[in-house]
Amino acid sequence: MTPSNRGAAAHRRPAGQLDGSGNLSATVAADRAFPAAVAELGSLEIIRAMPTLIHLSRKEAAKNPNVRWEGLNEFLSFADLPSLSSAQRVAYLAYGYSSHIEMAGHHDYFSTTPTPDYSEVVSALRAIGAIEQASVLTAALDAVQAASVRAPEQYSNRFVAGVEFADLTEYDEMFGRCTRSVPDCLMDYVEKHESEFIAWRP
Repeated sequence: MTPSNRGAAAHRRPAGQLDGSGNLSATVAADRAFPAAVAELGSLEIIRAMPTLIHLSRKEAAKNPNVRWEGLNEFLSFADLPSLSSAQRVAYLAYGYSSHIEMAGHHDYFSTTPTPDYSEVVSALRAIGAIEQASVLTAALDAVQAASVRAPEQYSNRFVAGVEFADLTEYDEMFGRCTRSVPDCLMDYVEKHESEFIAWRP
């Protein structure tokens, strides 16, 4: 029985005559069961809303220094954004930007990323210590804004127009010249907020 059906069944009155003592007992039992069912469903919602952690073995981490990054990489690749904690969200946004730029560049990032709040991505990069990359993204956004002014008027979405007419290869190159990589910054960030990312086992 699904949770919704279980709640409905607990709330439903027993079938049959309304004046029998058996019915009365069943009705009282149902009334008592309903709050318990609601409480159970509520606790399930709380569990479901709790942020997921990366489960790592201390023994494996001691043998292989890359275990943390491999775990973080997998976690952020498949993360469900609405379920993340604020610290995890920062890492997710910074990771998403970095991965996309390394694979396809700024033009593709702006074209295919579902209209995120880019200022939040800039803030996320700064939060993990990727200051140079935050500056690159800010400059690329400025270039898109400038190009949107020059773009043909038939474009109703001016941001899309700016992306189409801006030359963003310069910013891809600037990103590649950053002295410290986003993954390195992310690992430092995770170490500072370890309890929000990693659940250790022996």
